[in-house]
Amino acid sequence: MNHDRIMSVAKRRRAIIPRQGSDTHRMLEALFDGHKITVLTGPRLCGLTSVTQRANDLIRDGWPVKKKWKVVRSGKKVMEYFL
Repeated sequence: MNHDRIMSVAKRRRAIIPRQGSDTHRMLEALFDGHKITVLTGPRLCGLTSVTQRANDLIRDGWPVKKKWKVVRSGKKVMEYFL
């Protein structure tokens, strides 16, 4: 149950819980499912087009979102977000 895990982490970290059904909440659920999200996978995984914005919202609200650069097949670098 992601909801229970999200609530547990939110309480422990004093993080702000995004409104259910919002883009930020969908991204948070995907991260809790273990997905690593980039601007290339965000639209497919959770219907997001503004992955960077939503990740920064989560970080600002106290969620332990980590990020690192990832080189994709074309040789370009994209930021990858994960928990």
